[in-house]
Amino acid sequence: MMKRWKRNAHLCLCFPLIAGLVFASSCASPQIKKPHTEEFADARIPAAVKADNEARERLNQYKAQYGPKEEYGLVVEKNVSIPMRDGAILKADIFRPDAKGVFPVIMSMTAYMKDRPWPVPEGHEARPGKYQCWETPDPERWVPWGYILIRIDTRGFGQSPGGKVAALNEQEAQDYYDAIEWAARQPWSTGKVGLSGVSYIAINQWYVAAKQPPALKAIIPWEGLADQYRDSFFRGGIWCHTFATFYIAEFYRDYTVRGWPHKQTKETLSKTNLLDFMYNRLDNDFWKDRHADWGKLAVPLLSAGNWNGWLGAGHLRGNMEGFKRAASPYKKLRVHTGGHQDAYYSQEGFMDQLRFFDYWLKGVDNGIMGEPPVKLAIRHGTDRFDFEWRSENEWPIARTQYKKLYLKAAGEGGVGSLQNDPSDKASTVTYDAPGGYKEKDNLVMFVSDPFDEDTEITGEIKLDLWVSSTIDDMNVHAIMLIVQPTLHPLLHKWYGEREVVTVGWLSAQNRELDPELTTDSRPYQLHKRLLPLEPGQPTEIQVEIWPTSMVYRKGSRLALVISADNPMTLQHSPVGGYRARHAKDTIYTGGKYNSYLQIPVVPPKK
Repeated sequence: MMKRWKRNAHLCLCFPLIAGLVFASSCASPQIKKPHTEEFADARIPAAVKADNEARERLNQYKAQYGPKEEYGLVVEKNVSIPMRDGAILKADIFRPDAKGVFPVIMSMTAYMKDRPWPVPEGHEARPGKYQCWETPDPERWVPWGYILIRIDTRGFGQSPGGKVAALNEQEAQDYYDAIEWAARQPWSTGKVGLSGVSYIAINQWYVAAKQPPALKAIIPWEGLADQYRDSFFRGGIWCHTFATFYIAEFYRDYTVRGWPHKQTKETLSKTNLLDFMYNRLDNDFWKDRHADWGKLAVPLLSAGNWNGWLGAGHLRGNMEGFKRAASPYKKLRVHTGGHQDAYYSQEGFMDQLRFFDYWLKGVDNGIMGEPPVKLAIRHGTDRFDFEWRSENEWPIARTQYKKLYLKAAGEGGVGSLQNDPSDKASTVTYDAPGGYKEKDNLVMFVSDPFDEDTEITGEIKLDLWVSSTIDDMNVHAIMLIVQPTLHPLLHKWYGEREVVTVGWLSAQNRELDPELTTDSRPYQLHKRLLPLEPGQPTEIQVEIWPTSMVYRKGSRLALVISADNPMTLQHSPVGGYRARHAKDTIYTGGKYNSYLQIPVVPPKK
């Protein structure tokens, strides 16, 4: 799994540097062009070609029944001015059919520059195109189906003036509202607007949808976190250094080292201060505008998550919360696999998006809302195509049988076990925090017996631990893995060669639970105050392990690794990250301290 994660991470982190070398030319306004129709999949992978061909056949059948009677040409208008309520101007590119009449609008707003070129890299199922832009809908795919695409630079980024306004906040949500209503008033618009995009371009959909602009009729937040405190900057109350530095750098390297077209200077570019995030360690007023307001999000919603994706399923929690908690009566959830943008640009992913927008923006009675609301990729391994689609009526799945695996410590240097029954005998294991320069210094491992039959684990996961430390805090990083039947667990390094299934985090000082949102299957921390540990005193904590889906085949094992550090927080010494206070952390098992991992076992449908 780790080799695959590294490949995806390499694409995500390194490819934009390559893309920066590509020259982006400006287009005249307007420009008329016939869109290409060549399809594309990753030809190196037979499974990708097969999936692409099957989805294209279904798409052709759909087009014959529900598609437009003609295939439209493409009119491109660059840097159109959209006025805001305070007199500011945002710049947008508009891609619309070369035909008379009115059409529904699909809109995206980004801080990553609408003019950012994105030649499709190897490994992606997107097709190359002149107007392809990172994490936004492809005009040459959508316009022929009779849609208008509008791509906007958010205030103070790209071509839009403004300055000194941080992104993904209240101001951006207001601007997005104004842009939606502006689009609905244009003579080429039907007055119906949908939102679509990946990552950043999904996150801001949650925020503006809660403001309920009248013209907004549907949203598709594709792999988009929703709670910037819990989902990204402070996962489990632990500062997520890797996410934060990448997030901020992604805004600004476009304007300095890549040479792409924009209108910003050092003085006018919107400023996002990393210290503003770091110094707000608790979920206070700073984060208020950086949470989705689920009670006000009433628009039809297709929430698309990824069991894998960016930085270890970095957006998944937001998509799951969106489906569970949004007030909308019209909600659908899909969870796929693969790289961060793979499914969005795939034929299969496009088909789901098209059917959803056709229904809500065009009124096409294609039956999509009569189908089960949940579509899950049930994984049989960590390979991108090692899964099968299955529909469900709810999330979490109602027939889930929650099973507790009790931890049994083996002492320092040993491998503990995960048992079906609690042990009467108390035992402990102690390890360094944050650890020394050898990886074995700062982790403990617990391994189950081999599964005696194929066992599906799909849903929410809880880790209940009794812990103590020699200081007043303790960071817990929990990693759930699968060890295949052909491999013995002791032959693997703790994070390097195992197949990682899911992860969870918690700072023990942030352990206080929200009594309203905590359930039997998922703890939900308040993060409103710090509760220091009493050094040496056993204390119970509950760690939210992010949801997942994996079939553990007969003979495979479940491994749980618990550590004081994690590559995502850069607390570990080997990479030169910051070094937290040194301590000895202890986990208690058995006797009156029955620490356990609760897993969601899903039986077959009857």
